[in-house]
Amino acid sequence: SALGSGSPSDRAAAPAAAARIPYDASWLSKSTAAVDAGGGMRLRIRPVRGADEEEIRQLFRDAHADLSARHKAVRRMVKSAIKTDLSSGEWRGGGGGGGSAIPAILDVDAMRAESGGAFSGSNVLERFALWGGAFWVATRIDSSAEGGDEGRGVIGCVGVKPCCFQMASSQTAGEIEPSMEIVRLAVDGRQRGHGVGRALLDVVEEFCASRGCWNLVATTPLLAEAASSFYIKAGFHQRSERKEGVMMLQTFAKKLDGSMKEEGAERKVPYTFRCY
Repeated sequence: SALGSGSPSDRAAAPAAAARIPYDASWLSKSTAAVDAGGGMRLRIRPVRGADEEEIRQLFRDAHADLSARHKAVRRMVKSAIKTDLSSGEWRGGGGGGGSAIPAILDVDAMRAESGGAFSGSNVLERFALWGGAFWVATRIDSSAEGGDEGRGVIGCVGVKPCCFQMASSQTAGEIEPSMEIVRLAVDGRQRGHGVGRALLDVVEEFCASRGCWNLVATTPLLAEAASSFYIKAGFHQRSERKEGVMMLQTFAKKLDGSMKEEGAERKVPYTFRCY
């Protein structure tokens, strides 16, 4: 979602001694291809870099400026997102927004080695990877430049991560359907309506499907009508509503098409979500 992430009370506690799993860095190269958006726009969707981090924080503020101006609760949620998920600070444990206690289940040293240094400049990228997720930005390709160079400026961003989970044992892993939550989705207001959000969502769905994860959820404020419309048009259905503080939130869910699964793809997300 643009703002929401499951509250601590929704989350199932994970065992203290979580089994470490190898890090799969393949998504770092798979998500860099140029894509066509609406209106003849061409985008490059790639993992966030350290140099992008201040831009994504400002983008997130700007994308919610209208609601923030009218609702104090939205201002608090934006501020919290920037201090947690989108912070430039080094990851020190925990699951980000909402104060969840999601541990790093990956072998951190191996992850950093296998990433080929891709995380060294971005604390946001490393943070989401440690949660078992990912974070991308969209930039516009300048078709007038030689070779179609990537234009300056981030015009969209999105992350995906666990919202809550229970570790799966080897005996039950085959019975569990992992889920992932879309978070921090934001698009430059001047670029809305050109397919930027849809292009970011396509990358998220491909990432999840390649890991054998067929269930996506997204949580937004009930008053964010544009976000609601976006998810419904993208094939999500409203799953639930809940009140968090003074803010009413709604959760959308989508079951991915099994045909998206890459040949030979194995399940790489050793947890399931039982939030709602």
